[in-house]
Amino acid sequence: MKYQIINKETGIVAHGMVVVQDGKLCFFDPVNRTYMEVDNQSNHEIKLTRMNREEIARVCHQVNKAYCEAIGDFSQPTWEDAEDWMKESAINGVELHINRPLAGAEQSHESWMREKVNAGWEYGTEKDAEAKTHPCIVPFSMLPVEQQAKDFIFRAIVHALAGGKS
Repeated sequence: MKYQIINKETGIVAHGMVVVQDGKLCFFDPVNRTYMEVDNQSNHEIKLTRMNREEIARVCHQVNKAYCEAIGDFSQPTWEDAEDWMKESAINGVELHINRPLAGAEQSHESWMREKVNAGWEYGTEKDAEAKTHPCIVPFSMLPVEQQAKDFIFRAIVHALAGGKS
């Protein structure tokens, strides 16, 4: 979960995570890599903040990259190295599940496939961004189970991080 800590005296805000360090509740600031103990006498207030859509898309992308590598596909770049169209596709997937919380894995795939086809992609046995071919441009029911799993995982991440229902 993402938190912000606010100094009640100065109004300075930092973003980070709440963790237990040496048995004490602490705020971890990942930018400065520091821990600050938080207790009832502290001049700080901690608030839970929601991740924005791009942050959720980044998590989805990175988990998808790790999953792909687990099944032998090392073609996925990191979020930081991903092309803009790839990031936009992930953000669109996040928006689908936030705006249509009952949309399932099949609708997720259909939305992704429609986006690809509208951008000029077509079915091909090899994934090739230059040639705009992809082996997953087929109906959801024709995808191998390990490819279907990506849509279930993506949806679950969005719902977990956006606070929706799975």
